[in-house]
Amino acid sequence: MRGAFRPPRGRLLPGVEALLDEIGAERDWVTGLLTGNMTEMARIKLDRFGIRERFAFGAFGEEAPDRNALARVAVERVGRRYGLPPSHCVVVGDTEHDIACARAAGALVVAVATGVRSRAELEAHEPDLLLRDLANHEALIAWARGVG
Repeated sequence: MRGAFRPPRGRLLPGVEALLDEIGAERDWVTGLLTGNMTEMARIKLDRFGIRERFAFGAFGEEAPDRNALARVAVERVGRRYGLPPSHCVVVGDTEHDIACARAAGALVVAVATGVRSRAELEAHEPDLLLRDLANHEALIAWARGVG
């Protein structure tokens, strides 16, 4: 698959690396990847940006029939591996579907208006935290410390 697929040129959104650095520095926090991509495709994309090693675990598209079920797989995995309840899990996403899957899994949700949905569209779905982007990753970290 690696030979057949070359990720398009792109870049990480501003703040992503700094956010991953800060999460990695927190003693009791763990970062996982929840994606509809198949495992190998996700690895290719993460490798393209040099961030695969930043994720302790993942939940991938082939593991569940839909996004909500996949979020439950991720949250259950966190519970088994790290002993954390769903209420200590945070999903970060940029669509109303990401908000819905977090809710379906009992997780908290941070919506980031970096995708095709506007801030107002995301706000209508009542995320726990709404950010314009991750450039101000400190706001997300401060919020997470307060709810953890």
